[in-house]
Amino acid sequence: GGDSRSVLAFVKAKVAAGGFAADFLAVNCGLHDIKRNPTSGSYQIPLADYEANLSELVKVVAPLHEQLIWITTTPCDENVHNQRSSTFHRYAADCQAYNAAANRIMAAAGVPIIDLYTFTTNLGPDLFCDHVHFTETIRTQHAAYIAGWFAAHLRHT
Repeated sequence: GGDSRSVLAFVKAKVAAGGFAADFLAVNCGLHDIKRNPTSGSYQIPLADYEANLSELVKVVAPLHEQLIWITTTPCDENVHNQRSSTFHRYAADCQAYNAAANRIMAAAGVPIIDLYTFTTNLGPDLFCDHVHFTETIRTQHAAYIAGWFAAHLRHT
């Protein structure tokens, strides 16, 4: 979905067109938001704007009967990424700060959270097939974790 501005625009457009034909709306954004210009250090989406976008997302979805589910942003390997990318950089501390902000907003709104970030960081080394994309094994573990989360969530709702 891109950054939080793009995700919010997409959701607003879908709502304006009649909403979603789904029981759940699982959303994640943040990895594109934390992109930094290597020269100026400016973010693609500054943290305050990210927070405003997520707060607006919660408000836009609230009148619908779909249940919003937040998925935390997965970590990135800043050392490898920033060596390979000259157009933008990413930093682990930014990922953590944006996840913390998203978690505060979603928790305050009562939105369930799938903590894919923590799950991923507990999987050990050798997560990535490049600087930000995961190996097939890790993607399979992600899918199982998310499916298991939904199975448990459905048993308790």
